[in-house]
Amino acid sequence: MPDVIVNSLALLSWSGILLWVAYYLFKKWTNTKIENHFNEKLESYKKELDNERENHKNILRRIENEQLLDHKRKLQDFSYYSSQRQQIYIALYNKILVCSSRVYSLIGLTKSINLSMMSKEELDEFMRSNNYSDQDKNKIDQLYKQNRKMELFQEISDIEEKLSYLRVERALSDLKNYLVYNELFIKDKLFQEINYLYNKFSNFKSYVENIRNIPPERIGDPGEVADSYEKRVSQYQKECEESVSKIKEMLKKDLSIGDYKKKE
Repeated sequence: MPDVIVNSLALLSWSGILLWVAYYLFKKWTNTKIENHFNEKLESYKKELDNERENHKNILRRIENEQLLDHKRKLQDFSYYSSQRQQIYIALYNKILVCSSRVYSLIGLTKSINLSMMSKEELDEFMRSNNYSDQDKNKIDQLYKQNRKMELFQEISDIEEKLSYLRVERALSDLKNYLVYNELFIKDKLFQEINYLYNKFSNFKSYVENIRNIPPERIGDPGEVADSYEKRVSQYQKECEESVSKIKEMLKKDLSIGDYKKKE
């Protein structure tokens, strides 16, 4: 009987040990499984974070490159625009000066031409340099050959007067066309001022031309006409010169500061 009890107790002891060992192993296996699963999940999450971070870096890098390219493009566009406008402003001012010279030349059209001191070759060069038509050249050649100096002088004076008005018209047309063609590069106030000057030049030219074309019998008192003419011409000239001076200052200001905005 005692042996049975001892054996039973021994069997129970070994069973407990085995159960504890089994529990320990199962618990360790379970913890290891959980830990491995957690580590796998953690590693997977880290990779996702790394990938996402790399994607964000790529996006930021792409955005920076796009912004850099856009900035470079804007700089290039701005440089081209500024360069073009500088060239346009310089050419525009030169055309204004040409118009001024042409218009003011109408005030004193009579040319002092000493035909008695001019050879035929010099007369031909004079006509060529002033762009006389073939018809005008032939008429002057005939008068020169016939030694009709008074008529020759009058003919040259008439032709010079006609050509002077044509030169004014061409200069004004050139200015107007250039102004309209380059309107996108010209600031609004400057465009308006140049357009105002163009109209003043045109009115100046029309007034002088109309006065000179009045028939002698309709002039009336020559003294009064001359006095009125001088006053109107002086007024036109003053207004034109003031406008040219204003335009010059506007051009200088625009060329000096460009399109940069002043800080408040």
